[in-house]
Amino acid sequence: MNKGDGYTMNLFCEEVHKLEAEFKQCRKLLNAIGDENRQLLICVMMNMPVDGGLVLEIVEQTHHPGCHSLI
Repeated sequence: MNKGDGYTMNLFCEEVHKLEAEFKQCRKLLNAIGDENRQLLICVMMNMPVDGGLVLEIVEQTHHPGCHSLI
């Protein structure tokens, strides 16, 4: 290993540690959207008008059996 390889490895390790810290900061969010139903609802809401929508509109768009519990 030459001098340059050690420097490159240190930069790589720094980037990995930065990525790890960012990942840890997002863990709660990632855990929350890990649920398939939540992901579906998020996608539906992102495609709704900016002024929002009614829960009934979301239920109609998702056609998911469990969504009636949102009403």
